Amino acid sequence: MSGAFPEHPFWNYSLALYRKDGVERACLALQDEFGLDANLVLFCLWAGVEGPGELTAEELNECMARGGQWQREVVQRLRFIRRTLKHDNLGATDKLAKALRPDVQSLELSAEHVEQLLLASVVPPERGERSPAAGIKNTGAYFDVAGVSRAGEAKAAIMIILAAALPPLPTDVLAEQWANG
Repeated sequence: MSGAFPEHPFWNYSLALYRKDGVERACLALQDEFGLDANLVLFCLWAGVEGPGELTAEELNECMARGGQWQREVVQRLRFIRRTLKHDNLGATDKLAKALRPDVQSLELSAEHVEQLLLASVVPPERGERSPAAGIKNTGAYFDVAGVSRAGEAKAAIMIILAAALPPLPTDVLAEQWANG
C-alpha cells in the first residue's frame, strides 16, 4: 500500500533511524509513557538535521495540530485495534484474528506514513541552516510545548534517539545541548 505514497526524505530518514539500536523502544516510550507523537519527535530532528532547519513556533504548533488530529482520528484507532487483537480476538476465532492483525498493522504503518507526509507539508523543503543543534532545538521545543520534562525517563529516551541520529557527537555534548537547547 505504501508504494502509492510519494517519495519523501523524511520517511526514508525515519525508517533508517527507527531501525537503529534502541530507537524503536525509545520512540515507543516517548509515545506510550509521555504522550508524545513519535512521528513529530522524528520530524523535529529530521527538520533540523536534514530538512528545512529550525522550525518556527508557528510551524511547530501547526505540526502539532495537524499531526495530533491525524494521530487521534486515524493512527491511534488503528493502533488500538492492532493491540486489542494481539490479546483479545473479541469472539473471532484465533485464526481469523491472527489473519486480520497483519492487515491492521500494515494500515497503521500506512497511516504513520501519511502523517509524516502531512508534517513535512507544513514547512518549505529548504530554507535555513541544517545542523545537529537545530535538530536538538526543534525536538526540545516540542517537549517544552507538549509539557514533557527534559529530565528523567523522557531524557533517557530522547538521548538514545539523539545518539543514534547524531553519532559523531559525544553523549556529553548531546546532553549539554539537550539541557540548554
